[in-house]
Amino acid sequence: MAAATINFLTSLSLSFALHAKLTSFFILFKNVSMTKKKSSTHKKPVYSRIKNPVKPRWMRITKVISIILLSILMLLAIAGMVIKYYRLVTQ
Repeated sequence: MAAATINFLTSLSLSFALHAKLTSFFILFKNVSMTKKKSSTHKKPVYSRIKNPVKPRWMRITKVISIILLSILMLLAIAGMVIKYYRLVTQ
């Protein structure tokens, strides 16, 4: 009984020490991160000036074709795994 109480107390004191170290680390990290400020010359971007260019037609077509081909390949791979599992189970 006494040994269990001593083990519990030592583990409790170790957990408190670990908690204190972690809290002090996070407080120091918070202070360091708060001291870094942006320079006064930094300007915020104006999003109305950024234009969204339309991609060429060939890029859009190749993207659609590649997505269709990849989805077909994925479906074939899934079907192959299902057939393999079915053959394994039915034997």
